[in-house]
Amino acid sequence: MTEQQQRKYKTNPHNIRDGLISGHFKFLTEQPVMLIGNSEFINSGTILFMDNDPILSLYIDANRNLEFSLKVYDENDALLMIIEKNVWIYGNPKIWDFKFKYNKLSILNKSRDIAMVIDGSNKYLSIKGSLYKNNARLEVESFTMYHEDKSPSQVISGLCFVGAAMYYTSSDGNLNINKTQEALSRVISAPDREDRIKKGIEVYNTL
Repeated sequence: MTEQQQRKYKTNPHNIRDGLISGHFKFLTEQPVMLIGNSEFINSGTILFMDNDPILSLYIDANRNLEFSLKVYDENDALLMIIEKNVWIYGNPKIWDFKFKYNKLSILNKSRDIAMVIDGSNKYLSIKGSLYKNNARLEVESFTMYHEDKSPSQVISGLCFVGAAMYYTSSDGNLNINKTQEALSRVISAPDREDRIKKGIEVYNTL
């Protein structure tokens, strides 16, 4: 989708409110790379589970377009929104504000202090905001997990996870990184982010 097309759809926001996100907002990247804090995940499929609930996923469609899926809960575990492969499938659109820039989507809940920014404008996809589930809060931008409003339980930084996903369990408050691609799952450590991603994509493309 060209910048001119996205600007055209930006002037017609009721289409988004009617659930027609698909075809109106696309990410101009062909690699399933998600920047989370100072780390990266490269994987097609779910990359964040919270008590086995798939919260955040990435996919590459048949046309090599990046698609994302996202579930948003509030602090009391009420489900507020589901986006499934770029399509809004659940939630009251009247309580959300949508803001568009080129290759970037901001979603703000009008009545709650909840906001998500899905940004594909800087080559790779990133998300800013908080994700809640079962007394846990993941601050996505800093990759910090809080359990039952206590001090941060885990902070992960400077690593690239290929063919892997995050699994949070509320019973012990742990956030674990587990393989989803057993044969070639790897963790890449390098001081330079672009170098980590380049090596991670090379591994991913052999899966």
